[in-house]
Amino acid sequence: HHFFGGHYYRLAQGDSINFLKHATIALQLDPLSGPVNSNMMWALIWNERLDEAEVHVNKMGSFVFPNGGNRFKAIILRRRAELLSLDKKDFTESIKFFEDILSKDSDNHILLVELAKAYNGILNDNKNYLKYSEKAYQVDSSKINTIGHYFRALLEDGGFKEAKRFMELENYIKVLPQFQLSSNNWHYHYFKGDYIKSQKVLDDEIFYNSYF
Repeated sequence: HHFFGGHYYRLAQGDSINFLKHATIALQLDPLSGPVNSNMMWALIWNERLDEAEVHVNKMGSFVFPNGGNRFKAIILRRRAELLSLDKKDFTESIKFFEDILSKDSDNHILLVELAKAYNGILNDNKNYLKYSEKAYQVDSSKINTIGHYFRALLEDGGFKEAKRFMELENYIKVLPQFQLSSNNWHYHYFKGDYIKSQKVLDDEIFYNSYF
């Protein structure tokens, strides 16, 4: 049922009802499987059953999902914001949505990253992208996501000295996987406009790093 449900998920037209049907059966048969629970989350989200998805990820997060299900929590929040924006016909409603929730949960690094991304993606607001990315990193510096967005925000805001110092921190080097360290090194030189050095990063990496 797990793979059969995935088949419906991958259909060109999509079949959300049958996807959810088989994901539910698979979960009943194997309730502690990570892949099965992930399939269930996607089925609930795809069917816009966001309240059920939120209950499920909060219930099972620490048992079956990496990082307590933070990825799905972010997706649910993002989808709620998208639906609100579509209803209001105004994508800045997403920013108001995240700000309102943050006023009651100011140390939630997931919310902070989503608000930072909203400012960046909707308004191209580098200052607020940096502001909230930095806050997210200060709240939880152990996550690849918070490190990545803070670094990217520094680059987009022109903070190259700060970005260079950040790249030299032990936490930065320890947490990020090698491919992301290499990618960030390329982005650092590219954003600075040093295209010779950015090309050298590509030349050095391309033979052993498939990410490039």
